[in-house]
Amino acid sequence: MATAIVDFGPRWPPALRAYDYLTALTYPQFAWEVLRRNRDYLVAVRSYGAIET
Repeated sequence: MATAIVDFGPRWPPALRAYDYLTALTYPQFAWEVLRRNRDYLVAVRSYGAIET
């Protein structure tokens, strides 16, 4: 039986130039970019009930 190859989504890791937009952010915007990728933060916020999923 042949193995199926599933290829979807962007290549990982992205090229470093994909992060160039970070240099134009203010401190609060940059902080949000960090927080929204932090799994511990997201779990804590959801457990508090501030975000409906």
